[in-house]
Amino acid sequence: MTKLKYSAVLFDLDGTILDTLGDTAATVNHMLQKLGFADKTHAEVSANMGRGIGNLVRKSLPDGADDALFARAVEIYREYYARHWCDTSKPYDGVLDMLAALKNAGAATAVISNKSEEYTKIIVDKLFAGYIDVAVGELPGFPLKPDPAPVLKALAQLGVGADSAAYVGDTEVDMQTAKNSGTACVTCAWGLRGRETLLASGADALFMADTPADVFRILSGGAR
Repeated sequence: MTKLKYSAVLFDLDGTILDTLGDTAATVNHMLQKLGFADKTHAEVSANMGRGIGNLVRKSLPDGADDALFARAVEIYREYYARHWCDTSKPYDGVLDMLAALKNAGAATAVISNKSEEYTKIIVDKLFAGYIDVAVGELPGFPLKPDPAPVLKALAQLGVGADSAAYVGDTEVDMQTAKNSGTACVTCAWGLRGRETLLASGADALFMADTPADVFRILSGGAR
């Protein structure tokens, strides 16, 4: 059995283990159409993902949108996403194999998302059952990433300290989350930001994964 360097591995969701851009962009554009605004491109939506629904909605609306418009937009977004979150979303190729390898090597696993905890748990239960032990998402009054609170909550549930854990994500928010939490950090070049943006944000090239198989290699001590 391959021996891992870490007892627990924590994952971001969107852009890391799950390709959600298509459903997220469709939801954003449904919201904008209902409110009489122009669509956003996938690239524009991708750039605004990673800091929770509130930030995504706010960034998608025209500058100067008032609180009433924002609240209505969030309502439209949530109502549509509840019915369409899994139209096209699926695990990235190789992710389930990587998660299975981690479980076989004895790692505890968690998902940490700025998506609502309700949908984080629904998604994990539907698409990652048996691969993920704990799912933590956004709750009213609870800090979002990059605050360390969600990671520390998951680690407490897993019974693992931060110094024995690695955090895997695809954005600068995830990099900051790992730093704030005191975990090791692996970045994923296939996600919402891409290799060059991550490197420009300070990612360690030795701990950047181009494929899910690279994640397992890095976590088992094979960083190039």
